[in-house]
Amino acid sequence: RVFSGDAKIAYLALIDCIQNKPRFFAKQLYDAMKGLGTADQHLIRIVVSRSEIDLALIREEFELMYKKPLVDWIKAECSGPYRDALIVIIKGN
Repeated sequence: RVFSGDAKIAYLALIDCIQNKPRFFAKQLYDAMKGLGTADQHLIRIVVSRSEIDLALIREEFELMYKKPLVDWIKAECSGPYRDALIVIIKGN
C-alpha cells in the first residue's frame, strides 16, 4: 500500500477539492449538518472563509447535490442569532 489511513483520506480530499471546489465545500457543509447535532465550528469556518470567494457557487452546488437550498438546511439545523447570521452571510447582499 502506498497510502492508507489519514494520509489516504487527506489525499482523496485534496483530489476532490481540486476537481470541483464548490462540490467539495458543499459536501463538507452537508457533512457538518447531517445526523444528530451540527458541527458548528466546521460550519462557521466554511461559511465565513468562503463568503467572499465562492460561497454563491457552493450554495448552487449544494442545492444541485441535495435537492434543497442550503439556507433551508441552516434553518432546520441551527437556531437563534447564530442561524440568522449564517443566513445573512450565505445569502450575501
